[in-house]
Amino acid sequence: MKGLKNRIALCIIDEAGQAIEPEALIPLTLDVTRLTLIGDPQQLPGFICSQRAKQHGLAESLFSRLSSCGGEEAGSASPALLLRQQYRMHEHIADYPNRAFYGGRVHSAPPPRPPLPLPPYAVLAVTSGDRGQGASGANEMEAWAVSRLVVALNTLLRGMNLSLAVITPYNAHKELIKKNIKMLQNASEPHVEVNTVDSFQGQERDVVVVSLARSHGLGFLTDAGRMNVMLTRARHSLLVCLNPHAVLKNYQWRTLVEDAQRRNLYRALPNVMCQAVAHIGNEQVLKYITEQKPKTRSKR
Repeated sequence: MKGLKNRIALCIIDEAGQAIEPEALIPLTLDVTRLTLIGDPQQLPGFICSQRAKQHGLAESLFSRLSSCGGEEAGSASPALLLRQQYRMHEHIADYPNRAFYGGRVHSAPPPRPPLPLPPYAVLAVTSGDRGQGASGANEMEAWAVSRLVVALNTLLRGMNLSLAVITPYNAHKELIKKNIKMLQNASEPHVEVNTVDSFQGQERDVVVVSLARSHGLGFLTDAGRMNVMLTRARHSLLVCLNPHAVLKNYQWRTLVEDAQRRNLYRALPNVMCQAVAHIGNEQVLKYITEQKPKTRSKR
């Protein structure tokens, strides 16, 4: 490191929103001429264990501190610049996060979508899990529904060279879904990645299934950054599985459900998908998410 001092003209720190301030300051000891921070202050910050450190402001990143100076609205004196074009997501996936977290300022220019017989975006209601969540965060009934959905998707995507992943907030729920998938699908089927939202920041997949697991209240899922990460990992199709009764008291999640209903992108998964023993084929599972529901006309 000492040999690099005064020799670096430009230092770029990617995922700078996850770097706590002391980490971001390390490159500055090399007397770099210019420092560029790239990240998203609307997503998850760096992880801090110490409550005392949090109380003294160490949980805030240098990136977040500089971004709070006002961005482009503050004029040329502001160091923050918003990149207004996103190239990852189908516009139907990007629509809600763009309005909810970025004030509608980001425009979509995604790559061409492959011939995929799935909706680009849908919110799937799993109401059978009202009593399914334990203290560990695992929701047994929702895990069965999500696992059956994932097995059907994995079969559908076979040979299409498209990636598939499941994102959930809780380690215990993650392990339960992995266990169920192993039981439901043949060993010859491709491996399905299942991971927590905190482990998934900065990554992307072609098709993503989100499983909230909550049946009563939302716990730490009220964090807007965590919600944003979950909703912005998919390129071509995002399927969000949740219990609508659990999100009613949270404005952000409630508006997501209402937005999906307004856009005719809300589906209710049947109770049979939530059972440990159920005779239901992959084709039928896919019908539950692909069949269009007629829009209800408002009464005058």
